[in-house]
Amino acid sequence: MTRAAFTGRLARLALCAAMPLGAQAPTVTKVDPPDWWPQSTVNPVRVMLRGSHLAGASLECGALRCGRVQVNAAGTYVFVDVTIPPSARPGQYPLTVRTPAGRAIAPFELTPKLASAGRYQGFGPSDVMYLLMPDRFANGDPQNDNPVASPGLHNRSERRYYHGGDLAGVRQRLPYLRSLGVSAVWLNPIYDNHNALNDREKPDGKPITDYHGYGPTDFYGVEEHFGTLGEFRALVDAAHAAGIKIVVDMVANHTGPYHPWVTDSPTPTWYHGTVDRHLNNVWQTWTIADRYSPASVRAATLDGWFIDILPDLNQDDPEVARYLIQNTLWWVARTGVDGIRQDTWPYVPRTFWRAWMAAITREFPSLKVVGEVYDGDPALVSFFEGGRAQWDGLDTKVDMLFDFPLFYPIRQAFARGGSLRDVAQMLGRDRMYQDATRLVPFLGLHDVGRFMSEPGATHAGLRLAYTFLLTTRGTPLVYYGDEIGMTGSGDPDNRGDFPGGWPGDAADKFEANGRTPEEQRTWQHLQRLIGLRRARADLQGRAMENVVVTPQQWVYRRGAMLVALNNDTTASTVRVPYGALGSDLLSQCAAPRVDGNQIAVVIPARSGCVFEITRVSIPGPPLGITGRRVLHAGFAATRIAARNVEVWLPPGYDASGSTRYPVLYMHDGQNVFNPATSMGGVDWGVDETMTSLIADGTIRPAIVVATWNSPKRYQEYMPRKALPAGETSFSTGLGRPAASGEIISDAYLAFLVTELKPFIDRTYRTRPGRDDTMVMGSSMGGLISLYAMSEYPNVFGAAAALSTHWPAADGAVIEYLAQHLPPPTTHRLYMDRGSATLDASYPPYQVRADAMARARGYVEGPRFTTRVFEGADHSERAWRERLTIPLTFLLGRR
Repeated sequence: MTRAAFTGRLARLALCAAMPLGAQAPTVTKVDPPDWWPQSTVNPVRVMLRGSHLAGASLECGALRCGRVQVNAAGTYVFVDVTIPPSARPGQYPLTVRTPAGRAIAPFELTPKLASAGRYQGFGPSDVMYLLMPDRFANGDPQNDNPVASPGLHNRSERRYYHGGDLAGVRQRLPYLRSLGVSAVWLNPIYDNHNALNDREKPDGKPITDYHGYGPTDFYGVEEHFGTLGEFRALVDAAHAAGIKIVVDMVANHTGPYHPWVTDSPTPTWYHGTVDRHLNNVWQTWTIADRYSPASVRAATLDGWFIDILPDLNQDDPEVARYLIQNTLWWVARTGVDGIRQDTWPYVPRTFWRAWMAAITREFPSLKVVGEVYDGDPALVSFFEGGRAQWDGLDTKVDMLFDFPLFYPIRQAFARGGSLRDVAQMLGRDRMYQDATRLVPFLGLHDVGRFMSEPGATHAGLRLAYTFLLTTRGTPLVYYGDEIGMTGSGDPDNRGDFPGGWPGDAADKFEANGRTPEEQRTWQHLQRLIGLRRARADLQGRAMENVVVTPQQWVYRRGAMLVALNNDTTASTVRVPYGALGSDLLSQCAAPRVDGNQIAVVIPARSGCVFEITRVSIPGPPLGITGRRVLHAGFAATRIAARNVEVWLPPGYDASGSTRYPVLYMHDGQNVFNPATSMGGVDWGVDETMTSLIADGTIRPAIVVATWNSPKRYQEYMPRKALPAGETSFSTGLGRPAASGEIISDAYLAFLVTELKPFIDRTYRTRPGRDDTMVMGSSMGGLISLYAMSEYPNVFGAAAALSTHWPAADGAVIEYLAQHLPPPTTHRLYMDRGSATLDASYPPYQVRADAMARARGYVEGPRFTTRVFEGADHSERAWRERLTIPLTFLLGRR
């Protein structure tokens, strides 16, 4: 025997002598997370192993690197930091656990992160969200109704058992959701929940299940009654293919009472208390916002167990916080969802939410989160709003909150016949929010009785409520079944099965022929409203302005759209101070009539109407629409949101027959022709100015195509290639808030060039060549105009940029243009600025831009000009006043 072998044998004998009698080899039964991805913003990843006999464990990670190892006192959990080298490739990377008694293998895998294209999109006011409970929506796979892992929990006749709805059912009903028009679906939690009947909770004397999803027992598992992780991933992919985003429900406040942690906690402070000794939640959320509140009540609100049953997680324990943050990122990365609904927002420390939101933003910058603050006081709800620090010095940066304050007057007015003025007055409290457009208004959801179970509720009132919901600010939410007026006064009756979601149902409400006439009328009304909101960007992003407010009549304006509501049981006539209205886009009201210097509108009982304002009176010189203008409402796009496109045809176009015309493309299209839709009630006056310049022979007759902007204006107009690769936010400059979200200017330009321009060239008599195709815009529109000519030099032969917002990203676009601006031998360039308001900050940037253009060979003359208009401010009125100059530069006779 060699000396080395002898020494090794002595060491093993010494180890065996030191081991306690009966020592057992370690076992690992659970690995959280089971996998991760290279190039994550979280590295190292904290892996938690659950098992037995883990005391004294050390870890070997093979090609990965093991860092800090911590074992709990019971020897049932091991925490280890696993660092993933930059060069690591996807594959199996098992972790080896060693103790004096032996070893165990913990499976761990590196899996590629899903491609970001079409995923992690976020959601907002351009969307209409639909909430459904997977268990109560549709049964697509009866094979999982009574799974082997948890038998005996399926019974549709018992209100609190599983009823069989699943992920396959949701996927199969995507065409239905698409036909209704919704663009985002929020699913209640799909975590694995308790897999045996709960003996503790018997509100009606019968055992219950956690069919609702809010009693998780495995944060990394999918409830077997719903399906598998692969099926959820397939649902998300299918939804994206159908143009529908997915928002997943998450719970960070508590676990279910039967989670393994309850009897075997990973750390001593994993929960606030134990089963036998804990605080009962007192629901006093006001104490979190009130700096003077009693510490004891605040503690019971933050640390208490819901309904004295749901164990309250302690996010102040760093291991708990790390676990929950990583779990959130894992779900998003593994499934490609677009947003998160976070349960019970006020009951979790705000320090945790700040860290949680920061981690999400780093990994998924476009993803959006909506938090649940279940309270009717806007002063309290606004305290939890993201985007500003409160008295505690904290800004959680949550993207959105549910609009519970608006919910209560909505129900009182539209269901019970109360006052519309109360709804308007609640909207008046939007002043308490930094940005009320980041609220999610709703008529109902899973935690309240259904609209149609309110005393006095009718389908007419429901339709009127939907008219308001789909035309107000924020991101509207529809609760499944409310589109057909389902009833249900409280939990669980408000969570009934959607009729037709199960084979053999008496009626199939997913199909028109299965609905009653009244149900169909309500369904079609909602469908029409959703389509109208999608087609009219003003209903998504423009500010609200009250025109008429009485107890039962309410008229308000959003940009060019006028909404008139009558909650009375008899018809009512309202008068509005506008020059002209189009016909009712909902076909509820008769044609408006002129009544002196106003317009009179007759609104039928319990009805709402939506009009386009075609002429509005404003102070100053008379403004309006001159010439023939064609509106292509809701022009569909492949890679960006649909939007309105307006086409102005020059005088004589219809009579000329065969004449072809140059085309000028303009951005911020709602500001180009129509004062009713423009910022501040003054448009650019392109129609009037073009008509005048054409009449006196100064410019060539031309077609003007004005593309409306969207709520993502900053993201669409900020030149993508001027920013570093992967950058998803940029300073808007001059102390203004930063803009964030996926920069989609390349997609916007691709829409102009590959979708809109071919349509224009097919539909109208254009001169499609480069020398006859121009682009113009102001502010951010100036940036995207210059970017368009630089990225598509064979398409756009000239660009005009007025009051260009060079401060965006601190002038980064100037550096981009220094490398990409096409030469003056083939292209023409116009730039200008004013000297007042925002334009007063532009001179240093414009000097750099002028120098850049000259360095590229541009010389003052017919192919290049840069102008300064002293005293001119940053407004449509200022651009209107000097519009003859850029139009003459672009279209002047040469």
